[in-house]
Amino acid sequence: MFSTLGIPEDTKALSSQVINDEEFLKQAAWVFQEELRMLEYGLRNFQSGVLFFYLGRIDQLSHMFWSTMDPKHPAYEENSSHSEVIRDAYSEIDVVLGTIMRQIDDQTTLLVMSNHGFAPFYRSFHLNSWLRKEGYISLIDFSEGGMLRNVNWSSTRAHGFGFNGLYINLYGREPRGIVHSGNDKRILLEEISSKLLKLHDPKSGRVVVTQSLPR
Repeated sequence: MFSTLGIPEDTKALSSQVINDEEFLKQAAWVFQEELRMLEYGLRNFQSGVLFFYLGRIDQLSHMFWSTMDPKHPAYEENSSHSEVIRDAYSEIDVVLGTIMRQIDDQTTLLVMSNHGFAPFYRSFHLNSWLRKEGYISLIDFSEGGMLRNVNWSSTRAHGFGFNGLYINLYGREPRGIVHSGNDKRILLEEISSKLLKLHDPKSGRVVVTQSLPR
């Protein structure tokens, strides 16, 4: 039996404190062994062409345990028992690469790629808070409503959703859209984009938004 839906490592359970660090690491180790069995099967049965295989161990452990090795991180704890988790994951992948290299011939090209890099992440820009402050989002009241559940859509012109999505509450597209296509939409897009591109981090002075493409 293999995991087949979404990201198998249960990062949400760890973030929500449903499970603790040790329980997550056990589950992640089980997933890693599962991936290695699939890799072994793929290498054993592959004949020709391109074989692509993704190992998510370094990615998921870096997301969840970066704070254990970064003294500047707000969640850093000195002498954490998990400070070597990420480094150990790189060593484990090195072993996997060695296994692969021993199984391929000199006519096979091996490419090793990262899905993205990692760096410290200390602070963030909350787009919906900024939109509310600027008058683009209107709330029914100030009670806790969860993600976009407390929004007064009849007077909301734009909102943020997902990792970096900024959406216009467009009439005819959204269920309770109020911004009409054409000139109204264009003016609003230009206004929001102009304001976002002028934002600077008050601490570092760096530009907060480098590109603004509302939808």
